[in-house]
Amino acid sequence: MQLVWLIPSLAMGVYFGLSTGMWQLAMMSGLSALIALIMRFRRASAKRFEMQIRARGVFVNGRRAPRWIKLWPKAWREEYERQLHLLVAGMQTQLLKMRTEPLSFVAGFGCELNLLVDGPHLFLVGPTGSGKSKFLELALGSISGEPRLLLADYKGGATLSRFGDCVTDLTPSGERESFWAGLNRLLHEREEYLALHAVSISSQTSLEPVVVVVDELAHAIREDRQALPALSSVAARGRSLGVHLICASQSVSGIPRELLVNLNLRVVLAGTDEVDALQLGAKTRPTKIAGMGVGQVVGGPEFRFPFKPMPIRAI
Repeated sequence: MQLVWLIPSLAMGVYFGLSTGMWQLAMMSGLSALIALIMRFRRASAKRFEMQIRARGVFVNGRRAPRWIKLWPKAWREEYERQLHLLVAGMQTQLLKMRTEPLSFVAGFGCELNLLVDGPHLFLVGPTGSGKSKFLELALGSISGEPRLLLADYKGGATLSRFGDCVTDLTPSGERESFWAGLNRLLHEREEYLALHAVSISSQTSLEPVVVVVDELAHAIREDRQALPALSSVAARGRSLGVHLICASQSVSGIPRELLVNLNLRVVLAGTDEVDALQLGAKTRPTKIAGMGVGQVVGGPEFRFPFKPMPIRAI
């Protein structure tokens, strides 16, 4: 509706109001003009907006968008999906650059970590729903160098089973005992191999790197008494032997200091308890962002990673 069309009726209403005291026509014309202004403003705001995905959240026209994506207008959701796919395309570029860097992996948009440089062992902490599983899927799906993966998923295998055979809390106890004992044998065999070749680190030999991945670390330690000695040995001796750890847990509670002290590459996810963050040495905690996970490398950058499945694989 063009506002200029309401001017004659509004002028007529004012004339009748002044001459007869009957202001009904003027009021009706004014109400129509107000409704027309509101509708014009809503249409303009729906068509013209600027969305930015920042470290502190998603902002539309400079204002933070609601955390619940379902509350967003359709145009906002479409723009969010478009920008998210652009960020994923950037991840693919990261992967191409990482091909010559063994044990590098994508942690999030614009964030790359390397177990040889930043590690040798990684400890990931975040409560339920913070994105631990998605982070592990992204890291293992993008890790370079084709390491041998030894997987223990004490959440029924829901996360790690897609990357190969893994023991779970549902695996018979005899097989779990064999897995943990196998870690100790692996370390012993590699130490003998290095001694035989008179070298001090595995990178000077043809030994392939090994990455031991444990999801729900605290549960694994409670469930199997062999787990803690085996993992502590890997954490203490694994660097020179080419054996690395990636462990995830909902909390620091239940993780003994003898193991924690050697897990020096630490990542906390949004929602991590303040006490846990302080124990890990994090001065700040990441805040939640609608539709994606947020992490903080202790002593390093904050980063974001997708919750939705994305076609991100190491080449």
